[in-house]
Amino acid sequence: MRAAGVVLVVLAAVLAGCGAETSAREGAGLSGAELEWVADYAAWTAGFDERLRREQEARAGALAGGAGLEKYRQAAASLVGCAEDVAGELDSPPTARLDPTLDALHDMCRAIAPAVRRLAAAPSAASLVDALHTVEQGVLRREEIDAALETLLLARGTLPELTGDVTASRIEPALTAAAGRVAAGRSIHVRCWAAADWRQVLREEEALTNGYLAVDTTGAFAVPRTSTLHLQQEQCEPLARLATDGLAPGEGVDRSELSYAVGVLSHEIQHIAGRGTEAETECVALQHHAEVARELGASESYALSLASTYLIEHYPPDDEEYRSEECRPGGALDLAPETPAWPTG
Repeated sequence: MRAAGVVLVVLAAVLAGCGAETSAREGAGLSGAELEWVADYAAWTAGFDERLRREQEARAGALAGGAGLEKYRQAAASLVGCAEDVAGELDSPPTARLDPTLDALHDMCRAIAPAVRRLAAAPSAASLVDALHTVEQGVLRREEIDAALETLLLARGTLPELTGDVTASRIEPALTAAAGRVAAGRSIHVRCWAAADWRQVLREEEALTNGYLAVDTTGAFAVPRTSTLHLQQEQCEPLARLATDGLAPGEGVDRSELSYAVGVLSHEIQHIAGRGTEAETECVALQHHAEVARELGASESYALSLASTYLIEHYPPDDEEYRSEECRPGGALDLAPETPAWPTG
């Protein structure tokens, strides 16, 4: 994810709908009532994940008996009552297409309860293994439920493949191809969102992620599970021009704006690659900046110039979450400490 606070384009203008064209995806995604239900679902699952964590931490102590067994019984009680919690905290979905999500949650709870109840009542090696296996299966089921729910989101819907001077929401073939090459051939789809759709995309992501991908703090994001990378039109435009026109320095695109857009793309590619914290991801992305620019069509000298511009004007970012003292020549995050070049690319 790239924070909106360091994006050159002011997201508030997008949220106000200023100058936004009619969405090519009008009517897709979640309705307002569905958004509210999904937000409640995400809040419930966040609490459920915490209950799972407590059960897992207390599990080994069950075999020791005494205080350890009592601690496990307390942790297990919250999972035994999982189905009742769902019924009490989640209303019936506003539309039929969300019914399978609620039904699947009930099924997951009913599967977990007997195993943890057995361990709490009669701790043994067999019941410990049973609980371990059953809870792990429940976690996998949760992931499947989330994945199925995500298919309803606008961000996961079908988009046309368009390139060049277009502003509609689309998959950008040129950016997709470049991202795949940087990621060592991994299939990555780069989605470019028109202003009219970007707001809806973030509203849905905010609901499903329990506020992690928030409307007012997210400038771009990646979804490793689906290998999709999501950018705003304002970021895609200079990148697409570079990819289709092979821009030379000074040809109609502000160098700082272009270097920032390349940096955003590089950052999100590294999220797909699973680079760790935001600070680690940003540092690795910085060192791949010139490579991304070259893959988009920049000459060697122009790519290095863009990377240098990014280093001077945009790194370190204002957000401390994206900053690391080890992101420097010879630092722990230097990908090529044996070379004097920085950032490497």
